[in-house]
Amino acid sequence: MANNRQRHDAITTGNICLVGLMGSGKSTVGPLLADKLDFTSVDLDAHISSSLKRSIREIFEEQGEERFRAEESRQLRLACANGKQVIACGGGVVLSPENRGFLRRQTTVYLKVSPEVLAQRVGAAKDRPLLAGAASPVQRLATLLKEREPLYLDCARITVLAEGKGPHVIVDDLLTRLPAHESPETP
Repeated sequence: MANNRQRHDAITTGNICLVGLMGSGKSTVGPLLADKLDFTSVDLDAHISSSLKRSIREIFEEQGEERFRAEESRQLRLACANGKQVIACGGGVVLSPENRGFLRRQTTVYLKVSPEVLAQRVGAAKDRPLLAGAASPVQRLATLLKEREPLYLDCARITVLAEGKGPHVIVDDLLTRLPAHESPETP
């Protein structure tokens, strides 16, 4: 255990960003990983909601996706300006080339989950604007994954298959795979 703790202490003072589609486990894994590393846990969607004083669904409905994406980029820049954080990003954060640049300068982890498992996890969640009105959540998630997975892979240094495993198992897997002695640049 002491040897494991020394390894964690040697892990970058930069940030660890978690990316993946909605339901992939970013908001669950993030705080657990942050606790193990003695990092701060940041949930971008929570910061966006707090900043705009609306739920994500309300932001999409009242102000539109473009406004949401602009605030998402702003919150990512703010979060990446600090170090020693595990940042749970929204599923669409990779849509912006600027955001992908920020993510490439961090230790970014892609939590990969199949559309079928994602649909089971999020169900017919009415608070998920991109699933609203979808006749088939599985099909909608498959379409989103097809569009976004190349972008996740482009940014990620580590890919973790995050289905069929509990969050603590995913965290333990990540702790063995995170680079030691590496200091990603901050923007």
